[in-house]
Amino acid sequence: MDTVIRSLVAQNAIIAARLATLEAVLVKLPIDGITDPPPDGGGWGAGLGLRWGDLPGWGGGIGLVADPAPPELARLSTLQLESRIADIAFTRKKLDSLEVMLKEALEKVGR
Repeated sequence: MDTVIRSLVAQNAIIAARLATLEAVLVKLPIDGITDPPPDGGGWGAGLGLRWGDLPGWGGGIGLVADPAPPELARLSTLQLESRIADIAFTRKKLDSLEVMLKEALEKVGR
């Protein structure tokens, strides 16, 4: 329990530091409000000489999106695992029902 609390406190400190840095950058911007970016394709902050990579934590964009890492199942309790299995069964039933509806619609269109 102590490690979880220490981890949350550390994450909170990191988020607070990032927020403070972001607020410091935003305070310096000469804008009166939140507006849409201009239609010239310059993107957010282009007229101010800023790029996405200039903002802390943004790293210049999303980058490569890969498959997520497999979940660490060992960290889950029995109740959480049983709940997830029930969610999967429910989702499977919804998908089966949707498949039947789509096949029926396809048969009607094919006539």
